[in-house]
Amino acid sequence: LLKQEKKAYLGAKALLSSGTDISNYCQKLVEKNIELPVIDNPIDEKIFYVDVRAGQAMREKLGLQNKFIILYIGRISPDKGIIYLLKAIPEILKNDPGTNIQIVIGGAPGSEKDNLINYIKNNHYENYAKFLGYIEDENICAIYNMADVFCAPSVVFGGETTNYLGEGKKRKIKEEYTISTTPTTAPEAMACGKPVICTAVSGSKETVRENIDGILVPEKNPLAIAEAILKLKNNPRLKQKMGEAALESFQNRYLSTKIFESLLGYYRKKFNR
Repeated sequence: LLKQEKKAYLGAKALLSSGTDISNYCQKLVEKNIELPVIDNPIDEKIFYVDVRAGQAMREKLGLQNKFIILYIGRISPDKGIIYLLKAIPEILKNDPGTNIQIVIGGAPGSEKDNLINYIKNNHYENYAKFLGYIEDENICAIYNMADVFCAPSVVFGGETTNYLGEGKKRKIKEEYTISTTPTTAPEAMACGKPVICTAVSGSKETVRENIDGILVPEKNPLAIAEAILKLKNNPRLKQKMGEAALESFQNRYLSTKIFESLLGYYRKKFNR
């Protein structure tokens, strides 16, 4: 399979990537430098936008009117690092006893869901974390808008491909071939005017401008996540400022019309059309 993938990369007339990790991976797989520009994934502004009323209505529907909501949306899988967001709860409680912080997790059920539910149950954190399950398209904008902060605590991951790339005397150590994909949920939240907390891994680092439209934290670090959450909770003006900057970042980078223009320009250049 890897041989076929390598053949495809070498034979392609044009290649694009959504993040530097993927670009580096492709170049390491083919063992040569190939032109592989990084281009952002477009976010549909007709689906994701600021809607305060819809957010308030969703809070009321879910009984979260007086909560400071930390939202995660995405796959419920180990590489998304959701367990480290939940492990931030005891760190939050140390500094904010009786907190009104509520972690809300939405997304299609995955391999990690049972582990996360058991962690919440075994530690009696039911008052601080809530699972929504799969979110229908008609509700996604309201879910983003009800949040105070969006958190994407992704971690780098490996697998058969990275093991293969790490083998052999002429190859470097495996850890250099781990991958962290660029999240699409973070810019979706930014389109709704929400500041984001992301781990400082490739992909997320390319999305968030540190201390401008969000906060970057070390991966697998519940204490750092808790500190970032409390920083925004305790400073409403900073939260508002970062949310406004997040919306500006979305408008400058992720509008579908701008990205389509970049794509067309790239293809015209590659194919002389």
